[in-house]
Amino acid sequence: MSENTFSKRKRKKLVWQVVPILLVVLMIAFAIGGGLACEKVLQLCLNEQYTGLSRIIWYLEDHITENPNHEWLLSYWEDNYQELSESLVYDSADALSQSRDTFSKANQGLSSFDLQPEELAALSQESQKLYAEICLMDLNLEFNRIKAIYGLKYIYFSKLNSEDNMFFLVSGLVEGEKRGNEVSDIYMLGKQVEPGFDYHPVLKEIYDTHSFVDKFEKKNKKGRTGYDYNVYVPIITSDESIYVICACLDATTVQTEIYHGMAFISVFFLVILVIALSLMIFALNRVLLKPLGLVQGQIRKYTQDKNVTELGRELSLIKSENISTYFKKRNIHTIYLANIKCLDI
Repeated sequence: MSENTFSKRKRKKLVWQVVPILLVVLMIAFAIGGGLACEKVLQLCLNEQYTGLSRIIWYLEDHITENPNHEWLLSYWEDNYQELSESLVYDSADALSQSRDTFSKANQGLSSFDLQPEELAALSQESQKLYAEICLMDLNLEFNRIKAIYGLKYIYFSKLNSEDNMFFLVSGLVEGEKRGNEVSDIYMLGKQVEPGFDYHPVLKEIYDTHSFVDKFEKKNKKGRTGYDYNVYVPIITSDESIYVICACLDATTVQTEIYHGMAFISVFFLVILVIALSLMIFALNRVLLKPLGLVQGQIRKYTQDKNVTELGRELSLIKSENISTYFKKRNIHTIYLANIKCLDI
């Protein structure tokens, strides 16, 4: 039994008319669905990051405000930043430990960990200065630790003096970064800059309302793709001074990882669908199109040689389960042949 060339060409033409349309539809569906899924997953991840950053900053806020002398310290750091800068040792746990020992020995065993306001007031000016240095060194090290653990772009503690002046107190530093007062440095005590409220609307809202603003700030990177996400927690003192802890997350890495992950998943499922489509086309061709082509070929052959017996034998040999079962259950080929014979087609 052979299938004529015309049937093969026609069947292939039908298949290749359907395949490109299905592939285009699948690719469009995956592009739209994948894009929407990426944005949704990215937003969920950023919301989780915001929650995590908020917890970190609230922890640091507690670390500052749980000290009963924190308002005195904040005022002292700003008023005496030039003097403190001359002797302050940044980013050294050993220097902090030595300073604590020096303080304790100079004040008859008094601990710098839990110094009370009345004890602070009774200290000499030299011991008060040393205590202010100890607390500032401790806070710097804590900011460094938090920045390193959570991979933050930057984290700092500053005072909003006005719309034109932000006074830096503490900035977190990790290995490979340089502490200084240049634009690319990690700022030191006393560095003063403009807050840039035009680019930091959440920071401006905190300044205007003197209260916490429960949302993050999305900032486009200048000349680069991706975003920075800033989270702020204010500390408002009794004299209505506004201090702000800010943590910044570079969302580019998170965004890139999500896009790469979603792209991999999309390609994987697209390959699976293409394989499934290929199997479906193969099955359609084998079960339906090829048997129908055989039927068509045999009927065309009959119109030429009028051999009813040969036609019946060939039709009965069709291997398609669906078509042969359909024929057998209804004895269609026998009836059809009888009709053909009667009509003498």
